[in-house]
Amino acid sequence: MMVPRQEILLDMDEVVKILVRIANDVRMEGLMVLCQWKGMEMTVYDQGKIMFFPLQERSEGISLASEVLDILSSAETER
Repeated sequence: MMVPRQEILLDMDEVVKILVRIANDVRMEGLMVLCQWKGMEMTVYDQGKIMFFPLQERSEGISLASEVLDILSSAETER
């Protein structure tokens, strides 16, 4: 699981709106959004944590998570 360096909170409705433009099979399940992105299953949690499956290398996960969090930056909300 990739965890952001800074504590954030994401508006999951906004996350869905953003991800439907760049990912496939986007669906919200509770406080997480699941989708297919770049050939992997990706799960995004409201605290900004992200899981990728299958993930081969930790460095790849860090790179992908940074890219996704940049894309989702407009979905950040106040606590």
